[in-house]
Amino acid sequence: EAVTPIANLALNLNYQKRLPGIHLAIGLYSLWVEENYPEGLRHIDEVSKISERVDDWMSLYMPLWASAFYLAARLSLKCEFEKGVKYTNKSLDLSNSANDLIGIAFSKSCESMNYAFQGKIKEAYKKSEETMQKAKEIGTMYVEGGAYVTYGTCCYFKGLSDRAEADLLKGLDF
Repeated sequence: EAVTPIANLALNLNYQKRLPGIHLAIGLYSLWVEENYPEGLRHIDEVSKISERVDDWMSLYMPLWASAFYLAARLSLKCEFEKGVKYTNKSLDLSNSANDLIGIAFSKSCESMNYAFQGKIKEAYKKSEETMQKAKEIGTMYVEGGAYVTYGTCCYFKGLSDRAEADLLKGLDF
């Protein structure tokens, strides 16, 4: 409700540079909070359409990456695994093209969890190891914390309970 007047103003002013971020916020809220998938997907689709027209790197990259990443996570949680992988690959491709190491680590983490939810534990564990390696290269607390949680979760699914507990607890430290 609070965003609607801002979105309408941006639309009326044809403020293309900020519309992707506004559509992203509305779309993610619709998907994750309201669980209104048609509305959320409509806004996420607008992010892609507008971002690709705007001649501004941050207006292009960040909304496209975030929409792909969060849509991948949501679809994976809904057991729409193939669609989830499609959007995970999109976020990974965007991250690689921008040389965004944090985006690469998060995308690999999302891919790992997609495999885990499918019961493909071997693949999930392998991707979680890649996520840990990338997180340690980056060396930021936020990325490492998420990587430890992903890795610990995959260790748990693999039956490595002691390792899972240790890494999940490390993830809480960050």
